[in-house]
Amino acid sequence: MGRLGAILHFVAVRLNVRGSGNLRVTMDADGVETQILVPGVMSLTTNREMNLLGNVRAQSARIECKVTGIDETFTITTIRVFAKESSTGYPQ
Repeated sequence: MGRLGAILHFVAVRLNVRGSGNLRVTMDADGVETQILVPGVMSLTTNREMNLLGNVRAQSARIECKVTGIDETFTITTIRVFAKESSTGYPQ
């Protein structure tokens, strides 16, 4: 995605998820900036598509999904990350 070394603007994560409890999602940009996204409530009966908004600019990003309750579980079938190239690289 984009040119090598380009700075990307990560704006959203779309998850197709089924489970119980609250799904907590964190977006980490190159270990420099971490953003906790709004927790999503999951359902066991239907796959729910969650759209979680974020705002991170970096060369790469890591998405972490977790639950904190002892009886909470989840299954993710699809992950889509929405990003757009915002600049060609860091200033020299």
